[in-house]
Amino acid sequence: MARSHLICLGLILCGALASIAQQRQPIRVGGNRQESKLIHKVEPAYPEEAIEKKIQGWVILVVTVDEKGKVAHLEGVEGHPLLVQAAVEAVRQWRYLPTYLDRKPVSIMSTVVLLFRLGSRLVFDQKGILRSEEEGIEGDALIPQLKGRLDTVIIQASADAPYRMLEKQLRVLKDHETIC
Repeated sequence: MARSHLICLGLILCGALASIAQQRQPIRVGGNRQESKLIHKVEPAYPEEAIEKKIQGWVILVVTVDEKGKVAHLEGVEGHPLLVQAAVEAVRQWRYLPTYLDRKPVSIMSTVVLLFRLGSRLVFDQKGILRSEEEGIEGDALIPQLKGRLDTVIIQASADAPYRMLEKQLRVLKDHETIC
Protein backbone atom coordinates (compact mmCIF):
# COMPACT_ATOMS: atom_id res chain seq x y z
CA MET A 1 0.00 0.00 0.00
CA ALA A 2 2.74 2.48 0.96
CA ARG A 3 4.59 1.64 -2.26
CA SER A 4 1.55 2.51 -4.42
CA HIS A 5 1.20 5.85 -2.62
CA LEU A 6 4.86 6.51 -3.29
CA ILE A 7 4.43 5.74 -6.99
CA CYS A 8 1.35 8.00 -7.20
CA LEU A 9 3.19 10.76 -5.35
CA GLY A 10 6.15 10.32 -7.72
CA LEU A 11 3.88 10.58 -10.79
CA ILE A 12 2.17 13.68 -9.41
CA LEU A 13 5.53 15.25 -8.60
CA CYS A 14 6.89 14.44 -12.10
CA GLY A 15 3.78 15.94 -13.67
CA ALA A 16 4.09 19.09 -11.56
CA LEU A 17 7.80 19.46 -12.40
CA ALA A 18 7.09 18.96 -16.11
CA SER A 19 4.38 21.62 -15.91
CA ILE A 20 6.74 24.08 -14.19
CA ALA A 21 9.52 23.36 -16.70
CA GLN A 22 7.09 23.84 -19.58
CA GLN A 23 5.97 27.22 -18.22
CA ARG A 24 9.58 28.47 -18.07
CA GLN A 25 10.28 27.64 -21.72
CA PRO A 26 9.78 30.56 -24.12
CA ILE A 27 6.48 30.46 -25.95
CA ARG A 28 6.76 30.44 -29.75
CA VAL A 29 4.79 33.26 -31.38
CA GLY A 30 4.35 34.42 -34.93
CA GLY A 31 6.18 37.46 -36.30
CA ASN A 32 3.07 39.63 -36.65
CA ARG A 33 1.83 39.11 -33.11
CA GLN A 34 5.15 40.01 -31.52
CA GLU A 35 5.99 42.69 -34.10
CA SER A 36 2.94 44.66 -33.03
CA LYS A 37 4.37 44.79 -29.50
CA LEU A 38 7.75 46.17 -30.55
CA ILE A 39 8.28 49.48 -28.72
CA HIS A 40 11.92 50.31 -29.47
CA LYS A 41 13.61 49.40 -32.76
CA VAL A 42 17.20 50.09 -33.80
CA GLU A 43 17.89 49.82 -37.53
CA PRO A 44 21.01 47.82 -38.36
CA ALA A 45 23.97 49.68 -39.80
CA TYR A 46 25.03 48.35 -43.19
CA PRO A 47 28.60 47.11 -42.66
CA GLU A 48 31.14 49.04 -44.75
CA GLU A 49 32.88 45.80 -45.76
CA ALA A 50 29.56 44.38 -47.00
CA ILE A 51 28.97 47.53 -49.06
CA GLU A 52 32.44 47.29 -50.58
CA LYS A 53 31.93 43.62 -51.42
CA LYS A 54 28.35 44.32 -52.64
CA ILE A 55 26.87 41.79 -50.20
CA GLN A 56 23.13 41.99 -49.72
CA GLY A 57 20.31 39.66 -48.74
CA TRP A 58 18.05 38.36 -46.00
CA VAL A 59 19.05 37.75 -42.40
CA ILE A 60 16.88 35.49 -40.28
CA LEU A 61 17.23 35.53 -36.50
CA VAL A 62 15.48 33.53 -33.79
CA VAL A 63 14.94 35.89 -30.87
CA THR A 64 14.02 35.06 -27.29
CA VAL A 65 12.39 37.95 -25.44
CA ASP A 66 12.27 37.72 -21.65
CA GLU A 67 9.33 38.47 -19.36
CA LYS A 68 10.30 42.15 -19.16
CA GLY A 69 10.41 42.61 -22.95
CA LYS A 70 14.21 42.61 -23.31
CA VAL A 71 15.97 40.52 -25.93
CA ALA A 72 17.52 37.72 -23.89
CA HIS A 73 18.96 35.53 -26.64
CA LEU A 74 19.61 35.81 -30.37
CA GLU A 75 20.60 33.20 -32.89
CA GLY A 76 21.43 33.86 -36.52
CA VAL A 77 19.71 31.18 -38.58
CA GLU A 78 20.41 32.42 -42.08
CA GLY A 79 22.36 35.16 -43.84
CA HIS A 80 25.86 36.32 -44.71
CA PRO A 81 28.02 36.49 -41.55
CA LEU A 82 28.75 40.22 -42.01
CA LEU A 83 25.04 40.99 -42.28
CA VAL A 84 24.08 38.62 -39.44
CA GLN A 85 26.52 40.39 -37.11
CA ALA A 86 25.05 43.81 -37.96
CA ALA A 87 21.52 42.47 -37.47
CA VAL A 88 22.38 40.90 -34.11
CA GLU A 89 23.94 44.16 -32.87
CA ALA A 90 20.80 46.10 -33.77
CA VAL A 91 18.14 43.60 -32.65
CA ARG A 92 19.91 43.11 -29.31
CA GLN A 93 18.81 46.71 -28.55
CA TRP A 94 15.14 46.16 -29.45
CA ARG A 95 12.53 46.32 -26.68
CA TYR A 96 9.05 44.82 -26.59
CA LEU A 97 6.03 45.18 -24.39
CA PRO A 98 5.88 42.14 -22.11
CA THR A 99 3.78 39.24 -23.39
CA TYR A 100 1.26 37.79 -20.96
CA LEU A 101 -0.25 34.33 -20.67
CA ASP A 102 -2.95 33.85 -18.03
CA ARG A 103 -2.11 37.33 -16.70
CA LYS A 104 1.53 36.37 -16.09
CA PRO A 105 4.46 37.73 -18.10
CA VAL A 106 6.16 35.02 -20.16
CA SER A 107 9.24 34.84 -22.33
CA ILE A 108 8.60 34.27 -26.00
CA MET A 109 10.49 33.14 -29.07
CA SER A 110 10.01 34.89 -32.37
CA THR A 111 11.57 34.99 -35.81
CA VAL A 112 12.93 38.31 -37.07
CA VAL A 113 13.65 38.77 -40.77
CA LEU A 114 15.72 41.73 -41.99
CA LEU A 115 16.57 42.68 -45.57
CA PHE A 116 19.91 44.24 -46.35
CA ARG A 117 19.73 45.78 -49.80
CA LEU A 118 22.33 47.94 -51.42
CA GLY A 119 20.92 51.18 -52.69
CA SER A 120 21.67 53.40 -55.58
CA ARG A 121 25.13 54.84 -55.91
CA LEU A 122 25.35 58.40 -57.11
CA VAL A 123 28.54 60.24 -57.98
CA PHE A 124 29.03 63.97 -57.48
CA ASP A 125 31.97 64.84 -59.72
CA GLN A 126 34.52 67.68 -59.76
CA LYS A 127 32.32 69.66 -62.20
CA GLY A 128 29.42 69.64 -59.74
CA ILE A 129 27.29 67.13 -61.61
CA LEU A 130 25.34 64.50 -59.69
CA ARG A 131 24.77 61.33 -61.72
CA SER A 132 23.91 57.67 -61.50
CA GLU A 133 26.62 55.72 -63.25
CA GLU A 134 24.45 52.60 -63.26
CA GLU A 135 21.51 54.23 -65.03
CA GLY A 136 23.32 56.99 -66.94
CA ILE A 137 21.01 59.67 -65.53
CA GLU A 138 22.22 62.99 -64.14
CA GLY A 139 21.07 66.25 -62.60
CA ASP A 140 17.35 66.95 -62.13
CA ALA A 141 16.46 63.83 -64.14
CA LEU A 142 17.46 61.85 -61.04
CA ILE A 143 14.61 63.27 -58.96
CA PRO A 144 11.81 61.09 -60.42
CA GLN A 145 14.11 58.06 -60.24
CA LEU A 146 14.84 58.58 -56.54
CA LYS A 147 11.37 59.66 -55.40
CA GLY A 148 9.56 56.99 -53.39
CA ARG A 149 12.49 54.55 -53.24
CA LEU A 150 12.92 52.71 -49.99
CA ASP A 151 16.52 51.64 -50.42
CA THR A 152 19.60 53.56 -49.38
CA VAL A 153 21.06 56.13 -51.72
CA ILE A 154 24.81 56.50 -51.39
CA ILE A 155 26.33 59.70 -52.74
CA GLN A 156 30.06 59.56 -53.34
CA ALA A 157 31.51 63.04 -53.76
CA SER A 158 34.77 63.55 -55.59
CA ALA A 159 37.52 64.97 -53.36
CA ASP A 160 37.70 68.08 -55.52
CA ALA A 161 33.95 68.50 -55.97
CA PRO A 162 32.68 72.03 -55.30
CA TYR A 163 31.24 71.87 -51.79
CA ARG A 164 28.69 74.67 -52.28
CA MET A 165 27.26 72.94 -55.35
CA LEU A 166 27.03 69.64 -53.47
CA GLU A 167 25.25 71.37 -50.61
CA LYS A 168 22.81 72.97 -53.08
CA GLN A 169 22.14 69.66 -54.85
CA LEU A 170 21.44 67.92 -51.54
CA ARG A 171 19.01 70.70 -50.59
CA VAL A 172 17.17 70.21 -53.91
CA LEU A 173 16.92 66.45 -53.34
CA LYS A 174 15.63 67.02 -49.81
CA ASP A 175 13.08 69.59 -50.99
CA HIS A 176 11.74 67.01 -53.47
CA GLU A 177 11.56 64.47 -50.62
CA THR A 178 13.94 62.08 -52.34
CA ILE A 179 16.32 61.98 -49.35
CA CYS A 180 15.90 62.50 -45.59
